Amino acid sequence: MSIVDAMRPRPVLLSLPAIPFLALPLAAAETCLPYPFDAAPPAMREVLDMAAPALQRFPYYPASMASARPEFCLDDEPFGARGYLDVDGNRIVISAGLTRPEQMVIFLHELRHLQQIGEGFCPAATLSMAENARAVFALEADAMAVTTLVAWTLLQEDQPEAWQALTDWGLYRDIPDAFQQAIDRGADETGASAAAFYQWYGSDWRRESYYIAACSDYLDRQDEAHALPQYQLLPPEFLSSLCRLPDGTDYPCTEPQDLSRP
Repeated sequence: MSIVDAMRPRPVLLSLPAIPFLALPLAAAETCLPYPFDAAPPAMREVLDMAAPALQRFPYYPASMASARPEFCLDDEPFGARGYLDVDGNRIVISAGLTRPEQMVIFLHELRHLQQIGEGFCPAATLSMAENARAVFALEADAMAVTTLVAWTLLQEDQPEAWQALTDWGLYRDIPDAFQQAIDRGADETGASAAAFYQWYGSDWRRESYYIAACSDYLDRQDEAHALPQYQLLPPEFLSSLCRLPDGTDYPCTEPQDLSRP
């Protein structure tokens, strides 16, 4: 069974608002730049320039952008999140109120989601509501793990801005902390990425918030499609196919045994 189908696409967010998968309308306060981001205004150019070392170091980023050709938007209005990938509108939207390093980290994180979507990792409408939430958890954990790896790699190359931005986010800093602790114990980057993936599940707040948001989105889609509930499971290969580092190396992503709500 494929993990994709003709479901309505939805955005994926890094920072949780009340409803993190809500597709927000294009607002007049947004400044959007079409791919390939030429003639960027100063604020957007600063973000792109800061992200340039990561784009050069990890070719999958520019490859994902070249394939999807998304818009890059900065939004001046508060919208309850740091940023999101609007899959339907093919836009990466980031809050203009963040620091440049924070915006750069969000940009890289949403590029990982862009790659996930491009490779077909979108939960099928035939999944049960609980399995849909399980898929959402895994997509977010993987995006955080890979973003943490990229930030760590840049830190080793005397570019600390991304790592500092991650460790400054109180509700997420446990993830880079877990990565660092794994390195300190002698793990390689593959093992440290696995530790970061697992740590995503370590926050009751993350699991509760994403569960509520994923289920709300799931029920909205069921209602819009006038669909009867379905109860299929994620295919066994979902995690092993999803969890690949930017160089193509598999990393052992593992879920906690108990994925029930906190």
